[in-house]
Amino acid sequence: MTDLSRRLREPLPLVLLVLAVAGWIAFVAMWINAGLSDRQQQETLALLTSERDQLSATLAERDRTHGQIAQANAKLLDVEQQLGSVSTAFTAASTELEARQNELAQAVTHLEDTKSATQGLIQQADAAKQLLNEAASRQASIQAETESASRQLSEVDTRLTEARRQEQTATTNVAQMAQEVATNSATLADLQSELQSSRTELLEAQDRLAQAKLATETANTAAQEAQAKLADLTQAKTTLETQVAAYSEQLTTLQPQVEELTRNLTQRSTALQSVETNIAQAIAPSLNGTTYETPSGLKLTLLDTGSFTLSDSLNRQVSGSFVMAEGELTLSEASGRLGAAQFPMTCPYSETEDGFTLGQAEGCVLSDLTFARSEPL
Repeated sequence: MTDLSRRLREPLPLVLLVLAVAGWIAFVAMWINAGLSDRQQQETLALLTSERDQLSATLAERDRTHGQIAQANAKLLDVEQQLGSVSTAFTAASTELEARQNELAQAVTHLEDTKSATQGLIQQADAAKQLLNEAASRQASIQAETESASRQLSEVDTRLTEARRQEQTATTNVAQMAQEVATNSATLADLQSELQSSRTELLEAQDRLAQAKLATETANTAAQEAQAKLADLTQAKTTLETQVAAYSEQLTTLQPQVEELTRNLTQRSTALQSVETNIAQAIAPSLNGTTYETPSGLKLTLLDTGSFTLSDSLNRQVSGSFVMAEGELTLSEASGRLGAAQFPMTCPYSETEDGFTLGQAEGCVLSDLTFARSEPL
């Protein structure tokens, strides 16, 4: 114990002890600093992940808003097409209504003409009847005169010649009257036939008038229905236009926000990738700055500067640049020649306890080789 105390008082052991304590203190400080840095990076990563989720939700909401606007535009186009169809139908109904009204006016005019012609025929029939009555009256008067002459014939012989002459005259008049009666009867028959034809035409005109009125009522009903549909469609169009205007205003309001959020998301994604890369680099064990060797004598030296040297047991070597990222080792910009190796060469790798093993890949001549750490640089 005394010997140990005396040796500890010597300068060299004391210096070594101080250096050991200082080294342990530095190690503890670095370990604490690394822990704090890891926690800060994890908190930053969680914050960025939360912001990314919020921005993703905002973008999804914007996509839904765009979908609603597209649906509203499609509905507006459908309503405009329906409005065009209704307008066409309304125009056709108006044209048909005008045609029906023209037909109705023509039918009314024809009916008035027929009534006028019928009235004329009736007047002619009345005149013929009056003539017939007058002829009958004259015939009765002549018959009375004939009877009077016959009675006077037996009384006055001297007046026989005169009576015969008067009788002859009366007979002639009677014949003329009979002929006039026959003529008037034929005329009356013709007038009655024309009257019957006029009545038939009047009935036909009344039927056409009734049909025209029915067609007019139908056209008016169709026009009223078309006007009602047009009013409904106009109201629907106004509503949709109001909704589209509201959507457009909302889109105009949200567009700058979405663009700003997109820019923020891009910036945060870039920062997140940088942080993730830094974390991966901080967490992953470093394989750089070490020389690795295979059982067959193939050596691979990886420097912190990003350069490599690959040599075999015959001292043939190749040097260039390397990148180890995402589980792949890429050797490029090689100078020198080593067997059938061609560069750039990319090989997947998996870490082992004291090195790494290269996996199968196209163009990787180092496949299935295990490199063990031989010495640090």
